[in-house]
Amino acid sequence: MRYAIINPKKQTLRAIDASSFDVALDVAELAEVGRDHGLVTRRVAIVVYEYSLYVPPAEQHYFALEGKLYGGNALLYGVGDAGETIDLTACPEPTFFKSAADVEAAIYLGKVERPVVARDEKVVWKWPDPQPE
Repeated sequence: MRYAIINPKKQTLRAIDASSFDVALDVAELAEVGRDHGLVTRRVAIVVYEYSLYVPPAEQHYFALEGKLYGGNALLYGVGDAGETIDLTACPEPTFFKSAADVEAAIYLGKVERPVVARDEKVVWKWPDPQPE
């Protein structure tokens, strides 16, 4: 199966062929951590470390896809009509950031949305604040 790995520390996007989803997670260095899954586009899904945006900015590397901010490595995979994992045939190009200041500039310019966590419409966390309790 065809996947892609984003490594923001090296500022690379590379395609891989893996025999299983678990193998792809291992290659992306996401096998041994808690993970979040999401959709980047209708046909492209992403897996990231679930607490990647809570890592202090000085210790994290960032990238954006489709206006959303992500931290750390990511695995991209294709999604079929029924939600099944399929070969990744195309994916959006990531925007890499060299620093938190570069992320802030992209947010200011409207190129990236500031990540927030809200409960009952009340913001309880926003990037780059420390993780909420």
